[in-house]
Amino acid sequence: MSGDLKDVKQVFFPAPIDGLNLIASPAQIQPTEALQLVNFYIFDWGIRQRTKDSTIIDTTNKPIGAMYAFQHNGTTDYMLICYDNKVYRMTSPTDGSPSNLTGALTITTNAWQFADFNKYVFMFNGTNAPLAYSVVGDSLAAAGWTGPGSPSNLIQGWNYKTRMYAIEKDTTSLWYGGVGSITGAMTQLDLGQVLAYNGYLLFGTSWSYNQGISNEELFVVGTTAGEILIYSGDYPASANWQLVARARIPYINGRRAFKNVGREVYIYTKRGVIPLSKIIQGKTEDVDYYAISRKVGAMNDINSTIPDAHIAYNRNMPFMYFVGANNQTIYVLNYERGAWSTFQSATANNSFNDLAYFQDSFFIADSTGKVIRVPDNPSTGSVSTDGYRWQTPYLDFQSSKQKQNIWIRLLTRNLETTTNKVRGEVNITKDYEPSSAIATSTQNLTSSSTTIYPLELAPPGTGRSLSYNFTTVTPSGEINEYLGFEAAYKDGGLM
Repeated sequence: MSGDLKDVKQVFFPAPIDGLNLIASPAQIQPTEALQLVNFYIFDWGIRQRTKDSTIIDTTNKPIGAMYAFQHNGTTDYMLICYDNKVYRMTSPTDGSPSNLTGALTITTNAWQFADFNKYVFMFNGTNAPLAYSVVGDSLAAAGWTGPGSPSNLIQGWNYKTRMYAIEKDTTSLWYGGVGSITGAMTQLDLGQVLAYNGYLLFGTSWSYNQGISNEELFVVGTTAGEILIYSGDYPASANWQLVARARIPYINGRRAFKNVGREVYIYTKRGVIPLSKIIQGKTEDVDYYAISRKVGAMNDINSTIPDAHIAYNRNMPFMYFVGANNQTIYVLNYERGAWSTFQSATANNSFNDLAYFQDSFFIADSTGKVIRVPDNPSTGSVSTDGYRWQTPYLDFQSSKQKQNIWIRLLTRNLETTTNKVRGEVNITKDYEPSSAIATSTQNLTSSSTTIYPLELAPPGTGRSLSYNFTTVTPSGEINEYLGFEAAYKDGGLM
């Protein structure tokens, strides 16, 4: 026995805090990366299981066209939901019977875009007259914009330096209002002669760019051809209005495929996610544009049935959510680390129409009319019925000889206070052979605190290079956080 113990070696592997790597050879992936990372959030210290999703609204096959969360009257967040040619308002993340705000308004399509401005949420869809929701009066009415054409053609809006701007659908024109104006005449600006590539205006936004010693608010528009124009100045008719940058990037995934986070604007393209700052910094290699999403190249094959791939932004934790390639996978970015995981949902069993973040919860709208909630707080949710998976790289530790796994000590802690349970389940695949799964080892440990626990598992396994698969196949009521694991093994035998 003593001889056996003397031959046992130990090695520690950290949690995959650098996220998925889907483009490198399995032999080149780092221990802090993962081959699979499903239904986990990534933090600086480890990974955490997401909470259980639940259906809050089921419209019975009335697809959700749009969701938009905003701060109501400076006190709390509300969310507008558009379906069945109506606009509804949720006041809490569990509000299963939202209020219908539509009244006598005429609505014929549900694919709205939203813009906050001067105590209103303005709504545009390129078909119906723009709407204005008063965050003070909690009421919805037709917006009073007029212009050189029909305001019903306005499809996406934003504010820039105290003025409201909106894009005219399927044109190279935008409209803008007066200083602080929430109604009245708008002026048209046609950018067709400025564009270097034929295309229509797709989206616009403002952007605060760090100049080194100060920030400057800039005006940004993107086109269907992937052209980005960046202006500085007060407004288009002012003497200081000038074009300061131009770039062409791959096709942008729709009018909603951008998000302002801090002083950055992230743009979701067919190739990947680009921080706008990378464009204006004078990078010479395209690969620099996409550094934040290169390792998850598979996300970029966006299904053409989602013309506007919305991005959701978690206001409590450093996460952004993107609709993935097969319409049923959501890619989750820790934008502070540049690390990715994925979410999958059996509850949302059809394609995703929209994503939103509202009152400490992530929301999914699917094509059958369900509004699905994933709360942030482990105490308000339980384990996902979809299961979890963390698959490590194929690890060639110590030597290339055959390794015989003895035990695994998983460092974990329980975060869900109602079940008081820590759970570990693992199987092993060997030598880059996905079909070589070795028997699962499962262990539960009852715990009422969030102390880190070493949970020991003993799956058998022999191979030159081993990949560890930590999974939860069936719900057990736990929300766990994993901080890494130790492996004890023997090596020897054939190379």
